[in-house]
Amino acid sequence: MVDKYPLLYKPKKSREKVEEKRQLALFKAKKIAELLYRKYNVKKVILFGSVLKSEDFSLESDIDIAVDGLKEELFFKAYGEISSLYKGISVDFIDVKDCRESIKESILNNGVKL
Repeated sequence: MVDKYPLLYKPKKSREKVEEKRQLALFKAKKIAELLYRKYNVKKVILFGSVLKSEDFSLESDIDIAVDGLKEELFFKAYGEISSLYKGISVDFIDVKDCRESIKESILNNGVKL
């Protein structure tokens, strides 16, 4: 007889693993924001995307961060620094001034200021 019960527990373990990664991503996002405020003197750091809702987040998700007030000449330096901080989860990093208006509106309306 085949034991069907392990199949019932696998999705729960999988969901727990996804939520664990999401919580780690939220922690990392806060640390990234602290660095951007402290070292790069930005006006605003906004977290957006799938990390904000557990039902949208997956093991393949990344951290989506928008920044406002970063000097243009420091963008790639800041991006390199935050990208190297944490392994295991990638960071999408954008400046709101460089976004299309519809994307900027979505970030400002749905994102969370860190």
